[in-house]
Amino acid sequence: MHLIQLLIICSLTIAACGSSKKSTEKEKVSDQAANQNSMTTQSQDNKFRLIVSFISIGEGTDPDARKIMDGVIEKWNKKSGKTIEMESMPWGREGEVDFCFRLSELSSADQATFVQEMKKAMEGRSLIQFAENQESRFKN
Repeated sequence: MHLIQLLIICSLTIAACGSSKKSTEKEKVSDQAANQNSMTTQSQDNKFRLIVSFISIGEGTDPDARKIMDGVIEKWNKKSGKTIEMESMPWGREGEVDFCFRLSELSSADQATFVQEMKKAMEGRSLIQFAENQESRFKN
């Protein structure tokens, strides 16, 4: 009789531990999925639709490029009736700076047009570089 009771108790203990382990594994998977979603959201939040980098090769940045960029932005502010937001991130000793645009105030089609117009306005300027749909190299 004691053997049967002992076997029943052992069986129940093993079953309880097994369901606890399964629950813990499910929680881990759920936590991992939540962390991935959070990281994806953060990654998307850190991405910029356009980054315009003013670089230097020993003689400072292009002195006229900022006026050109500001002209494109002003044109779009008037055209869209919205304010084009940008973040500037200085990074060098000779005036190097990244101007980062999310462009969330524009539709996808308008974003593409804005990017193309900015690139066209800066054609031939060797001290200007562009990056699209990337995180800033300076912002976490």
